[in-house]
Amino acid sequence: MIATPFRAVSSLLTALALIPLALRAADPPRGVEARQGMVVCASAPAADVGVAVLQAGGNAVDAAVATAFAMAVTYPVAGNIGGGGFMLIHPPHGQPTVIDYRETAPAAATADMFVQGFDQYGHKVVGVPGTVRGLELAHKRFGKLPWKQVVEPVIKLAADGFILEPWSASSLNALVAGSPGHPELRRVFGKAAGTSDWDASDRLVQPDLARTLRLIADQGPDAFTPAWWPTCLRPK
Repeated sequence: MIATPFRAVSSLLTALALIPLALRAADPPRGVEARQGMVVCASAPAADVGVAVLQAGGNAVDAAVATAFAMAVTYPVAGNIGGGGFMLIHPPHGQPTVIDYRETAPAAATADMFVQGFDQYGHKVVGVPGTVRGLELAHKRFGKLPWKQVVEPVIKLAADGFILEPWSASSLNALVAGSPGHPELRRVFGKAAGTSDWDASDRLVQPDLARTLRLIADQGPDAFTPAWWPTCLRPK
């Protein structure tokens, strides 16, 4: 990875640094060279958000946070605000920092609550999410741009939508087809109330997610996760 003022790697990103270049999955394989760094992730629209933040004067952590939020919009099978992850940050001066914001078990969970044959899709398997708190901590300690400015392009991406690629259309179709007992999931991710399958070149618009991201931008993480949750973060 090319040396930059910051190095930030999370479970949601492969790498982020400081130049407005993005690899697009649809492009043919090719070499890419950069003198200062690059934005790389599994989703081209999410990488574009990171690029926009860099062009606005943000640093690598700003771009990492923005791209991670964008992955919640463009990569529903893995990107998330309802889950967790971790981030490694290497400042130009000082020690590397690991922020662990993986999900935690609910306070009422017990060691023997999952017996053989339990429903792995039931409410008991849901952990307390850490993504929003973890990204906020990384931004607070190492970011440069205002929080709202970092989240703003992600809100636009969710509200305006993005064009599906063949793999993302297929993934959404499999998700919806495999969830007959979850009408809300089918409403959010199904096409035209589930009357047809998604195709590549279709546009996925997520107004509910845009409203949630707006609350997070305006009110901070308290709009999404409990105020006490940062005590669970474990910087290394």
